[in-house]
Amino acid sequence: MVSFSLIRHGKTRWNLEKRLQGEADLPLSAVGELEVASWCTALGTIPLDLILSSPMARARATAKILGQHLGLEVVTEEKLREQAFGRWQGKRLTDIRRAAPGTVEFQESLGWDFCPPGGEARHGVLDRSLAALKAAAVRFKDRNILVVTHNGVIKSLLYHALGRAFLPGEKGVIREGYLHRFSWDHGLVLEKLNAVDLNQEKK
Repeated sequence: MVSFSLIRHGKTRWNLEKRLQGEADLPLSAVGELEVASWCTALGTIPLDLILSSPMARARATAKILGQHLGLEVVTEEKLREQAFGRWQGKRLTDIRRAAPGTVEFQESLGWDFCPPGGEARHGVLDRSLAALKAAAVRFKDRNILVVTHNGVIKSLLYHALGRAFLPGEKGVIREGYLHRFSWDHGLVLEKLNAVDLNQEKK
């Protein structure tokens, strides 16, 4: 059995500006770098053997900072990249709603079939993310792996494990700045949602 602890990368400038990043390969902001360094206190209490990271710059930078502080090897996995947002990339949802009324709401009503114009559907994100964790479970048997990835990947895996339809009426359950714990035992198993508060040092 393999243990997977999933976290989102630190903040970029576009995160702070509330822009959809998708495949835009932005670096961490100065705020994000400090944020990630502060997570080492919480992560240092968890048994970890290595870091599996999305190949995108913001995730790799997060993994590098954590790897240096925690003394862990970093391995990248292409299938853990963020969902592609196509023509919505770089825009704020409020701007999209203003320019094309009803477009965002229609896509949200599709649940797992949500797909930004020219982008990637949520079920596609889930399929490749599951494939990435399955491959890692075989490659890194009996290891405790910290996975540094993106909001779209984490939500897809969590909502799949919880049996959610990914519809607007569903109550939010994911807390920002938390680690989520999974295991792989003949399939993905959610061990604990919102398992560790990464920002406990600030409280």
